Amino acid sequence: MKVEKVLKYVPLLLALAALVALPLLLWVPPAQSSTAAQWPPAVQTLAQDIHHGAQELARGTRESLQFARVDGGDALVVEPGRAIGTYLSPIVETDLAFTHAGLHWLARYHEGTTIRFEVRTSVDGLGWSPWRQVYIEAEAGQAARDETYGALISEKLGRYLQYRATFQAVQGRSPALLYVTITAINTLDGPRLERPAPAPSLASLFMPAATSAQVAKPINLTREQWGADETLRFSNGREIWPRMYVPTKKIVVHHTATSNDYTNGAVEVRAIYYYHAVTLGWGDIGYNALVDRFGNSYEGRYGREGSSFDDPILHREILSEDVVAGHAYYHNYGSTGIALLGNFEEVTPSDEALAKLQEILVFECGYHGIDPKGASDFLRSDDFWNRSLSNICGHRDCTSTACPGQYLYSQLPTLRDQVAAVLANPSAPTVTITEGPDGVTVVGGKATYRWSGTTGSTYSFYLEGWALDKRTGSVKYLSGFTAEKAPVWGDWTNDTSKTFQNLSAGHYTFHVMVKNSQGVISAYQANRTFLAKGSAKK
Repeated sequence: MKVEKVLKYVPLLLALAALVALPLLLWVPPAQSSTAAQWPPAVQTLAQDIHHGAQELARGTRESLQFARVDGGDALVVEPGRAIGTYLSPIVETDLAFTHAGLHWLARYHEGTTIRFEVRTSVDGLGWSPWRQVYIEAEAGQAARDETYGALISEKLGRYLQYRATFQAVQGRSPALLYVTITAINTLDGPRLERPAPAPSLASLFMPAATSAQVAKPINLTREQWGADETLRFSNGREIWPRMYVPTKKIVVHHTATSNDYTNGAVEVRAIYYYHAVTLGWGDIGYNALVDRFGNSYEGRYGREGSSFDDPILHREILSEDVVAGHAYYHNYGSTGIALLGNFEEVTPSDEALAKLQEILVFECGYHGIDPKGASDFLRSDDFWNRSLSNICGHRDCTSTACPGQYLYSQLPTLRDQVAAVLANPSAPTVTITEGPDGVTVVGGKATYRWSGTTGSTYSFYLEGWALDKRTGSVKYLSGFTAEKAPVWGDWTNDTSKTFQNLSAGHYTFHVMVKNSQGVISAYQANRTFLAKGSAKK
């Protein structure tokens, strides 16, 4: 039975539990033994920003570069008549010993021009790491400021850093570097912040331990367990990135482009969390889940709260379904992002990491009824289409990036086959949508769908509808959602067609699943997406 269906019966179960409990009102339940009830302290991240404007950049070593006025300030550009210029920064000593460092910069580019950064680090200023390429974490315009953000570089409590940049001019037109900022992060030595454990809810007193999210979902470490400092999600008492929910249709695989030789995955996750939440200004980590090289999985983006969710001790939903994260820009609304810690342009993922990734993919595809070997047109949040996007895809299938690295991307076909093999159910019925808009714009506010399945089957369906405020990024819910922004599947019916009218402008997806006469539900749902743009008279 679908999880969404099970939720319908939670109030009844709780009412029955309350009746059974009447003779036991004075009974004190034993302490919870599940790992979800353990409350390790949050770890406060230590951080320092070091800014290099024109004055600081002038202290470095330049070859075939000069300063020029750009946007009212002095910027480094390639000298006239030169195609390539190089820059070596002065050695930077930080005030704190850092576990990670992120380079981000403000630059102006002409078509085809580039600036490529490398970084090296040192614990004592004498012995240095090799030069390491800075991979792009977020392009200009994808974060709070108009900067380009490099992925984090890790170091075992480094104190010194140096960067170099290679400028590529094209046909006499040069990129311009206005400033560079180094963000030094220490997620190991910061103060421990005790967090109060919430009182058990009524549900937690009577629901068996097996209902814990630690068992039901493929997450080894919740946010509490990897030490998330939840204060980073807020500014002046308000949530920086309000949570929104759009049903998952695609699962996007990433790598974090960070170092591969780490020994503690939680330290890596906390660094990425701080970098995303504070440095990039997002207000939370951008991934829904993360996996380390040892096969541990980490909960990402924060989601729904309330004692009715799948962890009654934490009073919230673990690995919250459909919560919009920040991993694939215009593809964030309607996708789930899973990131493997490390850089898989350089190495092959470990067997342990791939096994855990497969486990998460099986859960996500099974929960959402997604065919792991399927593909469909995906309507991006900017109203453009990504045609025939694989249901399990790589970040590079969504945007111009090397992510998730060549050695992980090449594993995706095998992962799709493995997930499909796990979810295969020869006895499960299938449903096919035979008519209705798909991958198109509908004008007039009307859409009709028809579908078919095995004789004697019944069907459940809903129309997901939402509109995005392009200015604020907030979602307006139009149809198909509960008060908790979860899908509202309809009752089982013999109907094989449905017409929807008076549809407001927005994104719509029609979802349908089938149940045969033996009560077996389809492994995968069928769906079609369209963009509605008002009435024909407009």
